[in-house]
Amino acid sequence: MKSMDTTGQVLYFGSFSKTVAPGFRVGYSIAEEPILSKMIIGKQSCDLHISIFSQMVMAEYLKRGLMPGHLKQINAEYASKRELMLKTLGETMPKSVTWTHPEGGLFLWVELPEYMSTNDLFIKALEKKVAYVAGDSFYAAGELHNAMRINFSNATPENIVRGVRALADVIRENM
Repeated sequence: MKSMDTTGQVLYFGSFSKTVAPGFRVGYSIAEEPILSKMIIGKQSCDLHISIFSQMVMAEYLKRGLMPGHLKQINAEYASKRELMLKTLGETMPKSVTWTHPEGGLFLWVELPEYMSTNDLFIKALEKKVAYVAGDSFYAAGELHNAMRINFSNATPENIVRGVRALADVIRENM
């Protein structure tokens, strides 16, 4: 949207934490100068800046042109993990469970039959060493009780298969 903004009303925010290093809490924003100035003042009044060291490391990383090669590598890795998770979901989940097939990102959205609650299943899933974010966390009124967001980016291929199988077992046991 920012690339189509002709009036300076669109703000663009990003972070390097998901693409470069999870612990690197360095973000950026693209905005028109009057808005950007106010954002900087607001940020300074909240926390007095992020680590200068982290900013310097990120600036050097970008200056050396390392980002494109890194993105190519992690995109391939994430795509492989996503495909493995999709395949395992297809092999293990009950037919009444559905999920997204995203082109990008780090998560899948899974929906159970309407009578089920992902909040109710959460502790049972944790007992099998599987975690997810319940779908109602993504709605202001918490109205979607039968959905969950699951992540594939941080798990090994073996843990993706193990985790999806365990989650399918929890769902089947509670249908």
